[in-house]
Amino acid sequence: VAQYTAAEAQAVSGCLRAMNLIILESRVCHTRHINQIVERVCPLLVIPPASSPHSSPLPSPSRSPRVSPQNSPRGTTKSRDALSSQPPGRDWVKDEEEVDTHVLEGVESITLDDHSTPFEPETWKKALGFLRANALMCLQAITRATPKQLQGHWQVLLPTAPPSSSRQPGSLFLRGPSHSLVTSLIDDPIPRVRLVAATTLYHMLDSSKQLLLAAEQNLKARPSPYMPLSQTLGSIVVELHRALILSISVDRHVSVVVQSLKCLTVLVQATPYTKMQFGFLSRIIPQLQVLVGVSDLHISVPALACLAAVFSTVKPLMEVVYFLQAPPQPSPNQEGSSPSSSPKPSSHTPRQDLTIIDHLIALSMSRTLAIVVECMLCLSRVVRNYYFCLGNHWEAILELIERHSTNSDDPVRIHAVKLLEEMSKALLDAHENHEGQTTTPATAPDFSKPVPVLATSIIAPREVLQHMRSQLWIRVFQRTLDHTLHDQNITVRSTACSVLGNLDNDMVHAMPQHRERVVDELFRAIQDPAPSVRASALRSLGVFLQFSTFQMDALFLKRATDVVIRIVSTDDNVNVRSRSCWALANLCDFIATSLKNSTNNGSGNGGVVLNLP
Repeated sequence: VAQYTAAEAQAVSGCLRAMNLIILESRVCHTRHINQIVERVCPLLVIPPASSPHSSPLPSPSRSPRVSPQNSPRGTTKSRDALSSQPPGRDWVKDEEEVDTHVLEGVESITLDDHSTPFEPETWKKALGFLRANALMCLQAITRATPKQLQGHWQVLLPTAPPSSSRQPGSLFLRGPSHSLVTSLIDDPIPRVRLVAATTLYHMLDSSKQLLLAAEQNLKARPSPYMPLSQTLGSIVVELHRALILSISVDRHVSVVVQSLKCLTVLVQATPYTKMQFGFLSRIIPQLQVLVGVSDLHISVPALACLAAVFSTVKPLMEVVYFLQAPPQPSPNQEGSSPSSSPKPSSHTPRQDLTIIDHLIALSMSRTLAIVVECMLCLSRVVRNYYFCLGNHWEAILELIERHSTNSDDPVRIHAVKLLEEMSKALLDAHENHEGQTTTPATAPDFSKPVPVLATSIIAPREVLQHMRSQLWIRVFQRTLDHTLHDQNITVRSTACSVLGNLDNDMVHAMPQHRERVVDELFRAIQDPAPSVRASALRSLGVFLQFSTFQMDALFLKRATDVVIRIVSTDDNVNVRSRSCWALANLCDFIATSLKNSTNNGSGNGGVVLNLP
């Protein structure tokens, strides 16, 4: 590639652009053609030297080029952990400000007039930049057209890690192709080429989530000529984590960082961390905390979405528990940085002496709608998997729900009620699973000893759990229930009915003063004109029919029977009828059990007698 002239590079770029359009239009690419394309496109990703071989050496530019991991600051022998703790004070550059970095504006902008030579350095560098961008766009077109057919070429397009015996400390990518999508993302001097590389990587990961579930990292495996697919995928996942963390921590172009955050979000969602080495998320969360406080919404909102993905793992992880409970510690770079290098504060940047939960709660008070919604979504994921880490934040989250449930914006009210639903569901599951389990204090693990990957054994003590449940339902009954069940938004009313379905018999029995009002509101919601609200209310009614407190109330049973049978026979919505059938089945189970118990006891009556139509 370095031997290409500007005209030759422009001609090859035109061919790649035509191939890209053909693949996108036809949505078909045969395996034989994919093999040939990958074989010829990968050498085009080579990053050329700073000057053309056909011209005299260029003078030293004001901005040092990023030509290779050995010559660039991103490829020095400094460890990646040190690079990932760079100070957050970056001079962010947007697309319209990229004047001195050879922005790609279109193939037509590279033309050779009568007054320019084919070997002009600026024209040559721009032509090769178009060549690399069009090569990446061609790979992206194949990924979007036939994603599974490109999975067999991952070892050529993505870096892999070698066995631990041959590791060399300080090298960024230790094995695999010398020029790949990751090297283009990290080391290419043109921001638009890095953006295209990140976009291509995003499409590859987004269409291969099922494949990444097979990834496994086994550091004790002996080197052998044959490496299983799971080990190869595990090595690729490891290097992708390191590369994306490096990209979001060092790159100063907004568009590249945003796309890298999207790639990292998909990677976190697809990675089976229970089969990987401990510590990946420990390096991701600090970088996301820094980016969340950036004033630009284009960066802070994707950072919050990525943080929500970290908290949304299938099972709770111990390294996330550590960060949720650990006090904030300033990084060494921040301690030794000068005042001039400190980051520019933003209107929604929280104080640096707060934990990550405090950050989310503080950002939820922002006036920016996107920030508030993403923060509520993050808190919902935290409550779902890590409720035992909230501690003193429980009261603050309840106040946050109470405040946002009356907000004028529909998305804020919807996410506030959904957060309430996640809290009630998490406490209900913890209450049901508490019996027969050994109570383990929810404290940070001791990292001087081997740390387990999963945190499923951590549950809140019984008295703490009981206090959290009582505090939640008292606030729901006294402050939140009325205006959420009467909200103008259908989703808010439907979710509020689902919250009532997370009650348990102990809470119903412990709060008799609210029982009648809750039942009246539930039967009123069953008459709602919206089918989703009726379905949620009938599901909660079916749950209530399983409680012994309501089973002893003959008036409630008669009222529920009349409503359920009427809806089964008259409602037009199939989902509503199915929920009413489920509630009717619960009622029949109770009647059958009551008749059986009364027969065994020798009593003449048949338990609770209902005048059924």
